Amino acid sequence: MNKQRRGYAALLIGVCMVLSGCAGGGEAASAVKATPAPRAVIPTLTPSTRAMIATAGRTYLSPSPTYANRGAVLAHSTATRVVATGRTISFPLMVRRTIGAATMLYAVTQGREAVDTVGHALAVRPAAVVAPAFAKNTPVHRPTPEEPTPRNALHLKSHHALPALPVPRFPLSWMSAQPILTIYGRGFGIAPILGQLGSDSSLDDMAQQVQPYVAGITANDGARPPVVAIHLIYALATPCSPGSNCLLYLDDTGVDIVKDYIIPAAKRHWLVVLDDQLSESNPVAEVQRLIAKGYLQYDNVEIALDPEFRAVPGQDTPGIPVGTVDGAEINAAGAIVNAYCAHRHMAHGKILMFYQFQTGMITNRQTLRNDYPYVAAVDVADGFGQPATKVSVYQALFGPGSDPGPIWRGIKLFYPNSYEQAGHGDYPVMTWPQVFGKATTDDGAGHIYRIQPQPNIIIIA
Repeated sequence: MNKQRRGYAALLIGVCMVLSGCAGGGEAASAVKATPAPRAVIPTLTPSTRAMIATAGRTYLSPSPTYANRGAVLAHSTATRVVATGRTISFPLMVRRTIGAATMLYAVTQGREAVDTVGHALAVRPAAVVAPAFAKNTPVHRPTPEEPTPRNALHLKSHHALPALPVPRFPLSWMSAQPILTIYGRGFGIAPILGQLGSDSSLDDMAQQVQPYVAGITANDGARPPVVAIHLIYALATPCSPGSNCLLYLDDTGVDIVKDYIIPAAKRHWLVVLDDQLSESNPVAEVQRLIAKGYLQYDNVEIALDPEFRAVPGQDTPGIPVGTVDGAEINAAGAIVNAYCAHRHMAHGKILMFYQFQTGMITNRQTLRNDYPYVAAVDVADGFGQPATKVSVYQALFGPGSDPGPIWRGIKLFYPNSYEQAGHGDYPVMTWPQVFGKATTDDGAGHIYRIQPQPNIIIIA
C-alpha cells in the first residue's frame, strides 16, 4: 500500500499544479464576521400526552413524542410539530439528555441561526411546575439575508421574545444519533480526479449521488439514515517552495465557502467538512485559520486533518514520504476548538477527524483526549485496496488489541473514478454488509477479516 500511496501523493501534487499553478490564485475570501447571538431556552411543561411550550404570553402545543434508542434519541419519523398562528414548525430530530437531576430536551438543527431563534434547549419539567413569567422584549437573534433559514426555524416577533435562561453544559454531538456519510473532493465541478464530489456540479447532483449510499447504510446500520456531509479539500497540499506553507486554500481561489457550500448545506440539513492536508503547517495554525475566517461559527461545519501530507522543512513533495501528526498536536487543536465553541455556546460540538493507514501516522495516539465536551475526535481508516486489505488496516487501528484512541471511528471508500487511471481505488469496493461487519472478507490465502467495531463515519472518495 505504501507504493500506491506514494503514487497517489504524486498524483495529488500534479493535480494541484494544474489548479491555479499552486500559487494561491484568486482573491482571498473575506473573513466572515462572527456576530454573537443571544442564548435562548424555552421552559416547557410536559403532561403525559402533550408538550406545552409557553413563550411571552402565548402557548404552543405539540404531540408528546415517542422515545427510541433506550429513551435517548427521538427518531426522525416522530418529529415534533408545533403549530402557532397558522404556521407549522418541524423539528426534524430531538435528543434528551440527563444532567444531574434535570432532563434536557434539545432541538437538533443544522443551522446555528435556527438554534438561536428557536432556543438551544427545551427544559423538560414536571407537569405540576408552573411556567415562570417572561421578560418582555428580550432580544432575539434573527438571521440576516446572507444566513441560512432552515425550514424548522421559528420566526418570532418582538412580543414573542424568548427569555435568557441558563444554557445546558453539554452540547449535542452529531456522532451520537446516526452514522455520517461524507462525499469527498475539492469542490463541485473541481478536479474530479481528487474525489467523487468533483463529479457533481451542484447540491442537487450530490443529492442524487448519495441516494444509493444512504440506502445501503440505512439497510445495514439498524435502519438509521445517515447525516450527509459535503467534504471539501479546503487546504490542498502543494509542492513546497521557500516562504510558503505549501497549502492552496480553497477560499484563496475565489470560492465563497459560506455562500456556495455552508449555507446551502444547512438548508438541506447537511454538514460541511473542511479538510486540511497540513503540509508544512500544523493543526493549531490551521484550526485558528478556520476560526479567523468565521467558518466554525456555523453549527454544520466540521474539521478534518490529513497527516499523510504533513511535510517537514526541506521536503519538496508533501506525502512523499508519508507524514505524521502527534497526539499532543491534535489535543492542542481540539482544545482551541472546544474553547471557541463553549464561548459561543454552540448547539453541537465539532467533529475533528484525522486519517491513518499506518499506525505510525498518529504518534502517541493513546494520549488523544475524548473528554472535550465540544469536540468529537474521529480516527478514519484511510488507504485504498482490496476489501481484505482495507479491513485488516481497519482492524489494526480499531479492532481488539489495538492501541487506545478515539471512541469514534471512520472509513474511507474509494469508488471507481473515470478520471483516475493509475489504479488508486478500491477494487472491488467493499459491500455495505462488509463495511458494517455483517459480512467477512477473504484475502485469498485463507485469512478471514471482519470489521469490528463498525464505523461511525463513511467517506466516499
